[in-house]
Amino acid sequence: MDPRVKVTPLALSQQLALEKQIVDAMNQSFATVQQISGLRDQLKTVLSQIKPGTAAAALAEAASALDKKAAELIAVEEQYPPLGIISAASVNGALGSLLRLVESADAAPTVQANGAFLLYRRLLDQQLAKWGVLKGIDLPALNELLRQRQMPPIKTMGEERGQARLPDRETLGLARLLSH
Repeated sequence: MDPRVKVTPLALSQQLALEKQIVDAMNQSFATVQQISGLRDQLKTVLSQIKPGTAAAALAEAASALDKKAAELIAVEEQYPPLGIISAASVNGALGSLLRLVESADAAPTVQANGAFLLYRRLLDQQLAKWGVLKGIDLPALNELLRQRQMPPIKTMGEERGQARLPDRETLGLARLLSH
């Protein structure tokens, strides 16, 4: 903090509160990206074990479809001008930029910074809802196909630690609205 700048304690507490919210959202989005990356690694392993032209075509198709959905959740811009890809990874980057902006000023966050956070939080919540549906519906369906072929199930990082959670009704409802 610059000692030459006079800042009220209220302004600093508002800045700190927004910074904490941004960091919490960044941690949440980062953990989600890590889980999705782990899932995709496991899907690649499953796909490599399936021989083309065998009776496991349905399993290969389901694994490929799940991998495609997971890839969309962590997609990032790879061209310029950007297309505006929205994913858990891109929201994480946007939150990081916002955090640097909020931290750089010895003042209360601007209306624009607060508005940007609310937008990024909403976008992150949408991505988390999609991830919840993928974990709660698509992954169990694939695991059933794996079980039928006597192959080990795919687990997300939370399941490996005994923290598996199905999406609640609100998450499923939000995801359905997003898909229309």
